[in-house]
Amino acid sequence: MKKLIAAVCCGAVAASTRGAGPKPIAIYPGFYTGNTYRHLAVPSRQHYVAGVIDGLLAAGLMAGQSLPSKTDLRLANCLGREPMTDEQVTAIVDQFLTNNPEVWEQSMPFLVLNAMLKACADLGMSK
Repeated sequence: MKKLIAAVCCGAVAASTRGAGPKPIAIYPGFYTGNTYRHLAVPSRQHYVAGVIDGLLAAGLMAGQSLPSKTDLRLANCLGREPMTDEQVTAIVDQFLTNNPEVWEQSMPFLVLNAMLKACADLGMSK
């Protein structure tokens, strides 16, 4: 009987804490879409974009590739040619989203990559 009471109490505690915190965000295909990103404050957007760029630049290494992909090289060459700040890269991403509202429901990591590749191509750094 004591075990039953303990089990019921544990279950009640677990059930009561489920709704206590903020709503969880699903990870796949990413934490944010263009819509959720657009509602972040500027410093949060800058940190987010910097993290995505870091992740994109390290993705090949994390996947165990010995050589970077063509996309990795294009992005690294573009960012390294004229070093950009997180503020500049965020402005590029924000402008891309402003100009392309039809993509706001897509996953932000892909939108960041597309925004940067487009900006690099526009600057003549696509290779």
